[in-house]
Amino acid sequence: MSGALKSSSKEFVRAAVLICLLTASWPAVIPSVAAANSAVLEERIGRILSEPPYRRAQVGVHVVELGSGRVIYGRNEERKFIVASNEKLVTAAAALEVLGESYEFRTTVLAQGDIVGGVLHGDLILRGGGDPTLGGRYEEEDALTIFRRWAAVLKARGLQQVTGDVVADDAFFDRISRHPNWSENEASKWYCPTTSALSVNDNCVVITVKPGASAGSPAVLSTTPEGAPVELVNLCKTSPKRQGIWFEHKGEGNVIAVAGLVSQGSAGYSQQVTLPNPPLYAAGLLKEALETEGIEVDGRARLAGAGRVQPAAAVLLSAGGASAAVQPLCVRRTSLIPVLGVMLKESHNYYAEQLIKTIGAETSGTGSWAAGLARAGAVLREMGFRDTDFNLDDGSGLSRQNRLTPALLTGLLSRIWSSEHGPTMLSLLAAAGEEGTLVRRLTAPPYRGNVRAKTGYINGVSALSGYATTRAGTEIAFSILINDPSPAYSMREVRDAICRAIVDCAE
Repeated sequence: MSGALKSSSKEFVRAAVLICLLTASWPAVIPSVAAANSAVLEERIGRILSEPPYRRAQVGVHVVELGSGRVIYGRNEERKFIVASNEKLVTAAAALEVLGESYEFRTTVLAQGDIVGGVLHGDLILRGGGDPTLGGRYEEEDALTIFRRWAAVLKARGLQQVTGDVVADDAFFDRISRHPNWSENEASKWYCPTTSALSVNDNCVVITVKPGASAGSPAVLSTTPEGAPVELVNLCKTSPKRQGIWFEHKGEGNVIAVAGLVSQGSAGYSQQVTLPNPPLYAAGLLKEALETEGIEVDGRARLAGAGRVQPAAAVLLSAGGASAAVQPLCVRRTSLIPVLGVMLKESHNYYAEQLIKTIGAETSGTGSWAAGLARAGAVLREMGFRDTDFNLDDGSGLSRQNRLTPALLTGLLSRIWSSEHGPTMLSLLAAAGEEGTLVRRLTAPPYRGNVRAKTGYINGVSALSGYATTRAGTEIAFSILINDPSPAYSMREVRDAICRAIVDCAE
């Protein structure tokens, strides 16, 4: 063997030994790097929360690596917090697991009675199936426009007259329209919704208040849609300069008092106000649409009675004008996924409450908060969570009785991510700097488009939970929950600062 080859062989051996030594040391090196990064993250979050305004706040943070479940950071992760709209993550998970991605809401128009010569001798039934998309702030059409299209279809098929009533069949849900644990002071606000199996226009009517002819005279009130079945009690006066207007429900019917002052120089003030009797509102709009289309309705808009409407009583318009097989006249189907998208990206409380009652109706036959939340709780337990990890009180997070731990939220997000619903859930969350409730937040790289999360806010509560990829390329699930009874600072800013620290520092 030549000297050169001997030298080369010695170098090879040295290199091999070095590689073996380095390889043997890797398991020891990786944890130390991870520990160092976690220490940096702990120091940065600690520094943020040590600022005087934040010291009294209760803060929970949990960060886990997707796939492995490895905990990257934890702070009060096992403590239960009020979570505001992060509750919608539980509602979404339950809907995906229980209803499935192919689920459809159905709203149906049926005839109850014989149809002879274009005349329905009986009632026209409007049956609700929990669909939240019949009009509303995030839909392209209002309910009256949709109903007029249905009326045009019925007229084209020969319907000329209804001798009975337009009946709202809301039996798919119970008739408890407002949650008992929500603030009464916000009952008229659009974000504090009423629920019903038959719902239109977010169960809201737009009330416009304009000044009267002179100071001291009553304000001029109007509604949109104009024919909405609502009774306004006008307690609002015209003022030379001052303006302050409020709305209040009166009793169980659709009676709304409008009070306060409207400025004489004002162009007017409009607000969406919730209605306590949504199905009657829907039936009234359908009756108006039929009459606008030229279909005479002899009766009135009313609710179905205690026995509700029996499906077997329905008949279909036939070409010859006689009674035909039992079938609906019109059916509107709405897919689940767009509903989840509006609920999560726009944080729409009304959609969340319609969903939780739908879960109850489909799984137990009772469309109630109790039934829907019971099934959602069962889903969490089936995923391995303990009863002590959560308290569910509504579908949207408006109730302060909702309690979740940060560890539950990251665990829930991790389980969905690794399931068949993972890509769907990721697409349904708001993207930082791009859409939904995060459109104006975390707008700079590497957060923009990278952080996909659910926001949450009610008085004294701020939350942000979702997915992100760290600067090092690690895919994570995270949850940030803040409870502070009377914060003297922007909870949104501190929450976003913690989120940036997580993305910047987590390995």
